[in-house]
Order: sequence, then C-alpha cells, then structure tokens
Amino acid sequence: MILFKDLYNNIFLKSTGLAFALLIFSTCADQIDERVPTIFDASASLSVTSQFSSIQQNVFTPICATSRCHGGLEVPNLSEGLAYDNIVNVLNTQVSGFSRIKPGDPDSSYLFLKLLDSDKISGSRMPIDLPPLSPAAIDSIRLWIKRGALPN
Repeated sequence: MILFKDLYNNIFLKSTGLAFALLIFSTCADQIDERVPTIFDASASLSVTSQFSSIQQNVFTPICATSRCHGGLEVPNLSEGLAYDNIVNVLNTQVSGFSRIKPGDPDSSYLFLKLLDSDKISGSRMPIDLPPLSPAAIDSIRLWIKRGALPN
C-alpha cells in the first residue's frame, strides 16, 4: 500500500511539474519583443534590430560599405545615405529574376540570399572573405524584409 502511494505521489509530482513548466514556457513566447537587439556573437558588442537604420549602422556601414567591398565603385554602394535606394526594389544584375531586396519576400531578395550562401546566387557568400553574419543578424534582416523593407 505504501509503495503504491509513493508511486502515485511520484507520478503526480512529475506530471504537475511538467505541466507547470509547459505553462511557463508557452506564456513566454507571447512576450517576445522582436524589437529587442540581437547580437552577432558572444564576443561582439554590436547588435542589430529589424529596422533599416540598425542594419545600416551595424551591418552595412562597418562590414559591407568598405573601400574593398560596397563602399566605392562596387555595386551596390551600401554607404549610409545611398544603400536603401541602391537595394530596395532594384533589380539584381548578377542573376535575373531577383530584386536586390524585394519588400515582403526575403526568399526573392538576392542580397539576402547572398548572406545565406544560397544555391540560387552567383559568386560567393557575403560578406566575402569574412565570417558569415550570425543567425541573429540574418534573422533581423529577414524580418526587416518580411515586414516590407521600410526605410525605418
């Protein structure tokens, strides 16, 4: 009789604990704020949100818009003040059928596919000769495009 009672209490406690944990974790998902900065990696102090100004400041300007990449004659120029007009709703020149950034459609946005090293691109993954962007930074860019690639 004592053995049955201990077994029942053990199962009841584990079931209750599991149900409580599931309740806590399921309510947390409703409180995620996608405007909270994401980080490139644990060692970087940079963060990027899904707004164009953040992407420009934390990705395009320091990583892409350099003299050896997209800051001079290399097309598209991703320098501050020029990047948005050079990428959003602009046809891609490397592979036909894509816009550089197609608002609302990251999977048809050539610049985004270059970050992923998709098999649909021509040439190398961006940023070239550097480590890839973190999943958090890529997710922020995907979300910006998905939300319509607004200027800010």
